[in-house]
Amino acid sequence: MLKIKDNIDLKQLKDLGFKQAGNGEYFYETATSLECIFVQPNRHIYIETKGMYYGAIVEDLLYKLFDLIQEGIIEKEDF
Repeated sequence: MLKIKDNIDLKQLKDLGFKQAGNGEYFYETATSLECIFVQPNRHIYIETKGMYYGAIVEDLLYKLFDLIQEGIIEKEDF
């Protein structure tokens, strides 16, 4: 599972285009996508779709994940 590193302040996500939801999660979405990237308060990352369809995740969201990886913000959590 992907997660935000423990030494990163989640508020930094706002500088990367994320918004904070009322439940403490952060999310990133584009105007044209049916998917959102969510960061839970426990720092785990997931992608949620708003529609029922078959297809690939929108490239914009994959690019955002890549940006987070390049910034050194994400780590892979082993169970």
